[in-house]
Amino acid sequence: MRSFVMVDVSNVEIDAYAYLRTELTVQYLNGRYGDCLARCNAVLGHESEVLDDNRQRFIWGLMAWCLYWRGEWEEATTMARQAAQDSETPHIEALNCELMIAAGTGDPDRTHELADELGWSVHTHTARIILATETGNADAYTSSGMQMEFTGLATNGDGSTPQELGSLCYSVARFYHQRGDSSDAHIALGWANISLGYHEDSEFHSRATVYMLLVSLYGEMELPGHQYDTLVRAANAWQLSLRQDPTNERFREQRDKSCEMLDSMH
Repeated sequence: MRSFVMVDVSNVEIDAYAYLRTELTVQYLNGRYGDCLARCNAVLGHESEVLDDNRQRFIWGLMAWCLYWRGEWEEATTMARQAAQDSETPHIEALNCELMIAAGTGDPDRTHELADELGWSVHTHTARIILATETGNADAYTSSGMQMEFTGLATNGDGSTPQELGSLCYSVARFYHQRGDSSDAHIALGWANISLGYHEDSEFHSRATVYMLLVSLYGEMELPGHQYDTLVRAANAWQLSLRQDPTNERFREQRDKSCEMLDSMH
């Protein structure tokens, strides 16, 4: 009887964590980053009995990504490092989050350090193209053989999720848009549309981000009809993103910006 009781208690603990992990993952994938953060904080404060070291690191890593998508990068970096520090095995998701932030803030030393540690992946390639865009270093992308690697990864994949490949394609599109050579706008347009093909209709803020890039491209190409229609899609997508995550100030600012742009086009 005692043996049966011990096994039963163990199963309850495993089931409790499995349910918790599913709950948090669903919130995250549905763009409910504020809800996910609140639930994570509640778990860390009141339900720590279901968490061993690895499970706690999973919570911290998930919180880092939630903060990342909310534009709270300083807090996200702190949380990602907390998840990764003193770990017996690398916490890949936490390191990927810090990698994206390092690239997005134009920190080449930290970007390359993390990319070398993580190895070949869609995240490290995305980070390198983001860094090239942020630092204005086109040669880092075009002169080192990376262009062929990016193209192959984006079209064939490496077991990555469609969302990750969509982010890679968006980053390539943004790179060409920022570079600004005569033919680059058309190349950027192609990559942006490939990115949309990877992002599901329910990935509102990812699609909204791509739409805003397309708005800029259509403006430069003097295609006001396409620009207006895409701006409407962007405003709607930002509004839907904000409905999922009502306290997300980044989404709110982008929604307001797109609405102001629409008003100016009337």
